[in-house]
Amino acid sequence: MSLCIAAAGKIITLAATSFTLSWTHSVEKTEWVEQWQVTHGGLQVISARVQGSGAGIALPDDAVLTPEGWTYRPTLPPLPRLVLAASGTTGAGWKLCAASLCLELGANSSEPIELWASQEEQCRPLEEAAAAGTDAPASPWVPGFMSATPDVPNDEHAGHLGESPDSVLCSCI
Repeated sequence: MSLCIAAAGKIITLAATSFTLSWTHSVEKTEWVEQWQVTHGGLQVISARVQGSGAGIALPDDAVLTPEGWTYRPTLPPLPRLVLAASGTTGAGWKLCAASLCLELGANSSEPIELWASQEEQCRPLEEAAAAGTDAPASPWVPGFMSATPDVPNDEHAGHLGESPDSVLCSCI
């Protein structure tokens, strides 16, 4: 399986079976963390954590308070694709980590970032995949919130999309 990322006019392919998505809530300034799996059925969120509640942060009834924050298991089915806003006004973007690689996405104002699962080794643009009848994600799911991870690798492994060629393949299993 591959995790496909369309951002900044580029398609990035990560050979990954799981990833962590993190960010800071723009109003409450709290850290959000979600753990995701890349499956044949799409992207499956398996756990979420947020440091606190407040404006726009609705915790489910089964959330448990731990020293790291409120932790819970979202009950969403696998998603065909995930769309992340890139307003550039929050002071930071999304941090996506898979294995020892971390990417900062959406820190600057740009088109939304799209994530989807692919069974192909190299991701193709969404339009091309849809025309071929493979990896054609259905309508997007735009998250009300996303999150960050407690075990994010060192920032020395972080990458920025502006420094990448048009298509990148990374073995991050």
